[in-house]
Amino acid sequence: MISNLYRNDNVAFWPMSHVSQIAANNIKDKIKTSKWLLLNRRCCLCKKENIEVLSEKNKYGIMQKIVICKNCGLIYWVDGIDQDATNNFYSDYYLALCVGNMSVEGIFAYQYQRGKNILNFLLEHNINNPKRILEIGCGTAGISFALKEYYKDCDCYGLDYRDEDIQFSQEHKIKIFKYTDSIYSTLKKYNFDLIIANHVVEHFVDLKNDLLKIKSIMSKDTILFIGVPGVLSTYKYYNYFLESISLDHNYYFTATTLNNVMTNLGFDLCFTDQDINALYKLPDMPKNLNSIINDYANIIKYIEDNEPVKYKMYGLRIELKNLLRRLLKRK
Repeated sequence: MISNLYRNDNVAFWPMSHVSQIAANNIKDKIKTSKWLLLNRRCCLCKKENIEVLSEKNKYGIMQKIVICKNCGLIYWVDGIDQDATNNFYSDYYLALCVGNMSVEGIFAYQYQRGKNILNFLLEHNINNPKRILEIGCGTAGISFALKEYYKDCDCYGLDYRDEDIQFSQEHKIKIFKYTDSIYSTLKKYNFDLIIANHVVEHFVDLKNDLLKIKSIMSKDTILFIGVPGVLSTYKYYNYFLESISLDHNYYFTATTLNNVMTNLGFDLCFTDQDINALYKLPDMPKNLNSIINDYANIIKYIEDNEPVKYKMYGLRIELKNLLRRLLKRK
């Protein structure tokens, strides 16, 4: 483990509202009583089991064993919940645990601003005139709405699970498809020239198969934008690596480990940075699978160089804040 701070002690390392604490307790019960089935993942990239445990819990104090593959550097939740449990999590607990009391309008405003940032990135890379855009995991479709404002002649579509988000999105004239097992067969005929997968890929339960589904609706003219949290940018935003570990994330990427996955599935890299904002396309001609670049040593050094040694006072402060919130809620 990174340090004793990361042991499974049932203690949250993140400010928890009353609502999020209830959600966390319910989730702990689901896992403890085996109502949610757990997987036994091995590295989907190199197929090895040569792993090192980084953390036994997430920032909410819920058991979540996060490991890093020593052969390639891919970080993943080794005993993550299966797809049925994941669906239950998103329908019943995700908003309470990870979003809190933010209204749907507040979520839309947040996504809209993120969409503005993505638009600037796309324009910097000369993506000036897409005609048909699909946003995977669109939520309230704030990102799509921001893109539609600029790409005025473009048809924007979204894909998501939640009925509430789909209903809200359609009020902004974004056509939303509800996710089903067969939806990609339907989407293929739309010939999208830009696909947005922003903060989606890290949530995939079956990483390779879900990426291949996206690939199945791409043509050689399609550009795929992927935005995921970058491991090597963690300490730009957090004091501790633990603060980046969340129940909704199955995978944690660097630019190198994401590119390992993508190129070995037959994607061509156009651009990436360590934050990570990446552009991929399909190659003009089929290529042999690329060799894997091992990013393990680079990641471990980054964590060791940046992880604070003294964490006790910070952890105590978080615990006291959570206790105070609960006491005030009872009054």
